Amino acid sequence: MQTLEKWLKARGPTLGQLLNNEQETIHSMVSSQLSASFPALCYDPTRFDALSFQQLAYYKTPHRFQGILQTVFRFSTLRALERSYQWSWGVLPRYGVTKAHYITQARFSFDAIRDAVYLNQEDRTGINALEHEILHIIEQTTSNQTNGKSHQPLLPSHFRQQN
Repeated sequence: MQTLEKWLKARGPTLGQLLNNEQETIHSMVSSQLSASFPALCYDPTRFDALSFQQLAYYKTPHRFQGILQTVFRFSTLRALERSYQWSWGVLPRYGVTKAHYITQARFSFDAIRDAVYLNQEDRTGINALEHEILHIIEQTTSNQTNGKSHQPLLPSHFRQQN
């Protein structure tokens, strides 16, 4: 097997198209698994729209992940994915999202890809390597950064120059 970077350059656009062709199947599978596995995730009974907010989170999560994967396939780099996890780790824990949720969602996504998309042996090996690398990025991001619960919202006083 060639390196992940070479595989992405050689096969990324094709894999991106294959995922697009099966995106509704993949999204549906992942969304269903997330809601069944984490029935309380993102549910805040103090919100007036608690249930619709939660359902939107289950619906949008696979779409967002596939959008980031499309960027990885198109540009043959994991940098956008790294940045996305860094940003979201600063925000999503406020809604109860943990490292375990990130890992599970990534695994569900790759399982759905393997189930929904025909992959030759080279692409199956590449997808497995990509999954492994993404799980490593999640591990690094969630271990090296402060959990979002400790972040303070940016208030106007944060923008004032400190002497």
